Amino acid sequence: MGWDFCSNWKKKADVVAERVGDYSNDSNYELLAHKTTKSGLWTVVRNRQTGLKGICFDLIECQLGDWGVKSMDEGMGPYSYDCPRAFLEMVPAAESFNFNPEYRARWTEANR
Repeated sequence: MGWDFCSNWKKKADVVAERVGDYSNDSNYELLAHKTTKSGLWTVVRNRQTGLKGICFDLIECQLGDWGVKSMDEGMGPYSYDCPRAFLEMVPAAESFNFNPEYRARWTEANR
């Protein structure tokens, strides 16, 4: 769960474009929605085999002039609470492959 850096990424939009594009080439997951926020990229994906959905988060930062990404999913409890409410509503517990009740409670508290 480390950071990935790429010399081709000159700005945040480059990282976002590559991460979103990765789902086009992934036969296991379908991208249902995505949104860029101040802290990174939120996505909702569906597992093509099981039909279950999940929320993923790519923390995107520029460190010493280089752009990097740290990918995680809701099950890892990302410490960023700017996930769009609509994404949480798209992925209820019964339909999720990575539902995290503790994260949802912290998100609710942070967004009151």
